[in-house]
Amino acid sequence: MTRLASDVDGAQIKRIFDVMRADCPAFKGYSHKDIDDMLLVLKVMQFQNGDCLVQKGEPVDMFAIVIQGRLRVGKKGQYEDEGGRQPRKPITLGFGDMLGHQNLAEVNGEFMSKKWDYDIYAESTGLVALLPFGEYKMETRRNP
Repeated sequence: MTRLASDVDGAQIKRIFDVMRADCPAFKGYSHKDIDDMLLVLKVMQFQNGDCLVQKGEPVDMFAIVIQGRLRVGKKGQYEDEGGRQPRKPITLGFGDMLGHQNLAEVNGEFMSKKWDYDIYAESTGLVALLPFGEYKMETRRNP
C-alpha cells in the first residue's frame, strides 16, 4: 500500500467521516462517539493516480474504506476490446465503498489464507481509511 498520510489533518478526516455517517448507508445510525472510536484504530492512507494499492495474489490483510478519490479493479488495459469481443466495463470504487476483508467478526488465525483476486489501482488522487489486521488483533487484545 502507499504511505501513511501524516499530512492529512485529523479534523479534516473527522469531517469526512461525519459526511460518510450522513451519506453512506453503511454508516447510518453510527453516533459521533462511534466515529471517534473508529478513528482511533483506522489509519488514513493517501494514494496518487496510477498507484497500485493491492496486487492479485497477495494476502487480504486489511479492511479499507474509500473516503476520497476513485479506485479501479484490474489493470487499465484489460478492459479494452481484444479480437472483436465487447470490452468489459471497468469496476470502480468511490466514496464509502469498502474493500478487503469486511467481516471483522470472522477474522482469526486463518484470514491470511484469503488472497486478492484482482489488482486495485488508483484512478485519481485520494484517501482510504484502513484497518491493518495485525493492528486490529493487537487492539482487541488490549481492549477486549
